[in-house]
Parts: sequence; C-alpha cells; structure tokens
Amino acid sequence: MTPPNARRVLTVLVIAGLIALAAVATWTWGVVPVRNWVAQRNEITRLEAQLAEVEVSNVALEAEIRLLQTDAEIERIARRDFGLVYPGEEAYAILPRPVAGSG
Repeated sequence: MTPPNARRVLTVLVIAGLIALAAVATWTWGVVPVRNWVAQRNEITRLEAQLAEVEVSNVALEAEIRLLQTDAEIERIARRDFGLVYPGEEAYAILPRPVAGSG
C-alpha cells in the first residue's frame, strides 16, 4: 500500500499531466489550424482582388488586340509612327521651334 500523501501527489501529477496534454492538444489541433485558416482566407482575398485586376486588364488588352487588327488602325499607326503615305500623297514633317539661345 502507498501512503496517502504519495497517492495525492500521484493524483495531482496525473491531473496536471492530463491538463498539460489537453492544452497541447488544444493548441495543436485548435489554435494553430484556426490561425492557418485565417491566414489562408486573407491570402485568398488578396489573390481574388489581384485576379479581378488581371481580368480587367485582360478585357482591355483584348479590346486593343481587336482594334489593332483593323485596317483603319493599322493605317493610322503607319501614318503616325512611320510617316507612310499612299502613292501620290505627300508627307510633311513639322519640326519644333528652335530653343532660344541654342544657336
């Protein structure tokens, strides 16, 4: 037979161990997963906003692609950027005014 004090100490140690085990289990299976879940939700929200921006950009780029495939836009760019003209037309280049004191 064990003395009553030893039995009490053993009981207290077992209860303390069970409480510690419950605390670790709660932290491991409760708090940490919740923290991870919240972090993942925040990341999902951020990525969804980023995706929405990319989708808006894609719509604008698709419209630009359609425009760039038209004859009128190709002609406009050729005239503006390269000074191209149809046969029989004359191209003029207007130079900027000279800056005062540069000559």
